Amino acid sequence: MGLALDDGRRRGLLTLAGVAECAAELAARGRSGPLVIRELLAERAEAPRGDSPLEDQLLEIIRRADRARYNRLELLGWRLLRYTAYDVRRRDTDIVTEIDAGLSVARRAS
Repeated sequence: MGLALDDGRRRGLLTLAGVAECAAELAARGRSGPLVIRELLAERAEAPRGDSPLEDQLLEIIRRADRARYNRLELLGWRLLRYTAYDVRRRDTDIVTEIDAGLSVARRAS
């Protein structure tokens, strides 16, 4: 389903905002299918897509390299918290609470 969403966006057949609106309308009617669509939209908000499948592959390689870099930092003792654009827009209070909790744990450990 994700490939179809990406291809439709590339071809100008749909927008992510339009798909989100449609998913919200279906969810309001009690349909469970929009959950998958909302997850795909959240991924796309967090991870940009290229103008071609080849660009998408390159972006995925870059994301994997980023994950490897994060893993190395964690092995060096850094605590990393990851947030998506959705989190920042919709869960700002939760993020502050999580950061406060993480800092408290770090203070107790040192």
